[in-house]
Amino acid sequence: MDIVSFGYGKRPRPYADLIIDARQLPNPYQVPALRPLNGRHPKLQDWLISQPATQPFIDEAIKRIQESDARAVAIGCNAGVHRSVALAIIIGQHFSAPVRHAHLTTKKKANTTSLGYGHQHQQHRKKLLHNMKDGEPCWWCGLPMFKDKAKNWDGKGLAADHVQEKGARNRQDAERLLHCNCNSQRQDGRNDPLRPALTGRHPSEPLGSEPVKPLVVGGFNWK
Repeated sequence: MDIVSFGYGKRPRPYADLIIDARQLPNPYQVPALRPLNGRHPKLQDWLISQPATQPFIDEAIKRIQESDARAVAIGCNAGVHRSVALAIIIGQHFSAPVRHAHLTTKKKANTTSLGYGHQHQQHRKKLLHNMKDGEPCWWCGLPMFKDKAKNWDGKGLAADHVQEKGARNRQDAERLLHCNCNSQRQDGRNDPLRPALTGRHPSEPLGSEPVKPLVVGGFNWK
């Protein structure tokens, strides 16, 4: 016998000799702490089992499976992520049956290459560092930049930055260096109007929309 979980709101729906509808049970999705989890997580399974209606539901499901002699059993809930997944695992353990999940997907984390920060980006950073002179002002905050990270205001190594918004995702080459924290503050360019070199704030302070005072570094007014 095979057991599969699925979501009623998703397609394609798996073939089954017997379908068990778990939508009547309390939904972990309604619990903020459980919403990000899926039915594989022990915490979610423990919560579901603790609900008064769950054990009678499981007992009845096991009875139906035994009486039907089904070879393929499908257990469904709204999205096929929480209840159906947990119940398929629990009931599958009872029968020592293989379990699969038709609609449970795991999001792949984006790696540095897919985000535009792979080997080529690192090579451009090395080139920018080689050509940089210590004390050059950071475009974002106006404070001096140094190859020795201990001398930078954030105590970190310099980051290669793309001048154009979303330049990394568009596979453009990095064109300048910024302090590491400054580069993080800039995001994809959406915060450019709030950069400290314009507002006069120190980059360690929260970004703000109102200018404080012009920031003068090395004789340059960065207002």
